[in-house]
Amino acid sequence: ELRAARAMDGGPVVPPSFQRRPALHGASDFISWTWEMVNAGHEHIGWNDAGTTIVINNPERLASHVLPKYFRRSQYSSWVRALNAYDFHKVGTGAWSHPSFKRGQPEMLKLIVRKKGASGAVTVGAITPFEEVSGNACTGPTEDLRSMLSEERGRLRMLAQELTRLETELDSVQREEFQQRFDTVRLTQFMLSHLPIQAAAGAPVASLPEPARLADGTPIYGSAVSPPASRSRAASRANSRANSRPPSRPPS
Repeated sequence: ELRAARAMDGGPVVPPSFQRRPALHGASDFISWTWEMVNAGHEHIGWNDAGTTIVINNPERLASHVLPKYFRRSQYSSWVRALNAYDFHKVGTGAWSHPSFKRGQPEMLKLIVRKKGASGAVTVGAITPFEEVSGNACTGPTEDLRSMLSEERGRLRMLAQELTRLETELDSVQREEFQQRFDTVRLTQFMLSHLPIQAAAGAPVASLPEPARLADGTPIYGSAVSPPASRSRAASRANSRANSRPPSRPPS
């Protein structure tokens, strides 16, 4: 029967994880159960660093995974309306605070009461829903939509800031890459401009041209081509020896 029970306003089927809890610390059911939920260490709801503010970082997953464990209704908007009825104030995107709702001070919970003029009715049955309040006590559907719209605008602003940061980072990377390419081209041009000078400075002295040769490899020296200096000196020595020999005598 518990699983088949539905909220009077057409809410979702109550999950089997729901268990009715007695109110603690002299507080109302809603305040007591909200206190338990915030202090249970859930991923999607908790305290701020100072312990003075309820912080919700994912309303959708809070509604689908956490609220059904503590309340009959799992709508995030219904829970927000109940916070407004108990004079909680929105202090930021997904952040709510009350002077008597502070971490480690459960004795102050009994001081949290409905705002003056708030009246409501609790659905009769085995399961207690969020405490319902009249339109005079809560912000109503229109104000609730405005609250959700404000949260979505906050997310859009965060996304816009992240997009701007990424664009700036991309522009910086592109500029750095362009500068590296530019420096590489300048360095290449500098190196190429100095290569001819270095080659001329280190070039070897030109040698005498090789003489033409016959098919068997014998060099050919013509009138236009002078023999190498070594062969000229050898020829001079041979002529000197020939001139120094006495003339041969004819046979008698």
